Amino acid sequence: MVVAPKSSLKIGDETITLARGTFWFDHQWGYLSGNPQSSVLRAANNTKQPEPPGWDWFMTQFNGDRQLTMFAPHTNAYMGYYYQTGPQPPKALQVNVVGKYMDEQKNLANTIGTLTVSQWLKSEYSPNPVRYPETNTWHPNRWEFSFNEIVPGDIRSFTLVPIVESGQMNYFANGSQYAEGAVYVRTANGDDIGRGFAESVQYADTTDTMLALGGITDAQARRILRNPEISSWVRRIQSLFYVALHRSDLTRILESQQGLEMFAGLSQLKGQSRH
Repeated sequence: MVVAPKSSLKIGDETITLARGTFWFDHQWGYLSGNPQSSVLRAANNTKQPEPPGWDWFMTQFNGDRQLTMFAPHTNAYMGYYYQTGPQPPKALQVNVVGKYMDEQKNLANTIGTLTVSQWLKSEYSPNPVRYPETNTWHPNRWEFSFNEIVPGDIRSFTLVPIVESGQMNYFANGSQYAEGAVYVRTANGDDIGRGFAESVQYADTTDTMLALGGITDAQARRILRNPEISSWVRRIQSLFYVALHRSDLTRILESQQGLEMFAGLSQLKGQSRH
């Protein structure tokens, strides 16, 4: 989207006139996130081992009016990189990532690539430490990408570098922590080829904060919610039968998720650990 002439941005009491620019609108919707209202989707979730919460999401706008959206969910294969609070940062993390590329003619294509987190930054600040205690958790702070032939050669490999070097960490209202902010898009040689946005969610274990915000104080209730039981075999079998009986409903729901086709590529990434 293009910034209209004479647009303005208000920060506190100051109004700033914008000369030019482009932006995107971050709009999340659909059945596929959170706790779905659809019973068949809930049943489908019961048939698999639960993955840890959280994700890494990126948006890049390259020179030449080209864009790339990227997504990597947290998985059990990389548990050693989440909830890290030690004195030293984790080692480099390499994971698979899916993306949706848009060229200068607005044509869309799905792509698969590799993401390497090569630098980390510790979260040692909270805007409201009484309600949201500091987590002292390591978060990604530099991202190196490499994609397949779907992406043009001049932008097939690139690095995202935070514009704000000190990091930008905050909290959702429910207590989970995220780190996000604008980034420079650069080549391996350091050439500037665009701007983007990087978001890392739930690298910190804020379970106690979330439960406290919800008013849950009983020790046994906290223990159960902190360590939920994996679905029993009986429940999994019942869920499989339910999905089979309502397959047409599941197909209709999945087909309605326009714009989310790239997430179908996630199934190709499961179990391909890269360290």
